[in-house]
Amino acid sequence: MKKSLKSAFAAATAAAALAAAPAGAQVINLDAQTTTTAAPYTQLLGAGTYQVFDVGPADAAGALFEAWNPWGAGTGAGGCDTGGTNCAYGWYRRWYMDFGAGATGNNSGFFSSPALALAGAKTDDPFSFTLLAPTTVSFWIADSPYYDNAGGVSLSIAAVPEPQTWALMMAGLGLLGFAARRRAA
Repeated sequence: MKKSLKSAFAAATAAAALAAAPAGAQVINLDAQTTTTAAPYTQLLGAGTYQVFDVGPADAAGALFEAWNPWGAGTGAGGCDTGGTNCAYGWYRRWYMDFGAGATGNNSGFFSSPALALAGAKTDDPFSFTLLAPTTVSFWIADSPYYDNAGGVSLSIAAVPEPQTWALMMAGLGLLGFAARRRAA
């Protein structure tokens, strides 16, 4: 009986520790033709601290886009340096978000390819923000006109675990280790 009680306690402790772990990241896809200033992607987020990362299809499941081109895919890029950066026009990762503090976002400049634009945007990651109460957060691509755009932007947004969450998880894992050690002795 004692052994099954200990096993039940260990299982309950493990479940509590896992429940305290942060939720997985969510991928947000902003299509450069449809996710506009007038029709943004909106998401209700709870109070807490969040991080936004620029991602592409190779980085995260569900990510659809590396970058977008405001002149269409057929236009390509021009006026670039030998590394395919600092272009006069081309592919880029400009996106905006608003969580009640005014619009903010990423604008890493123009690149000769979607892959280079994504790599350039990642140098500014992550973008962090804190919400004091549940808030609807809006994400969009700003351009005019939208009909000639090609591609889009994929973002990964995740809650940052609070210190007390980590403490609870570590305590649960410590109790599991203690229970296993006592069982072995």
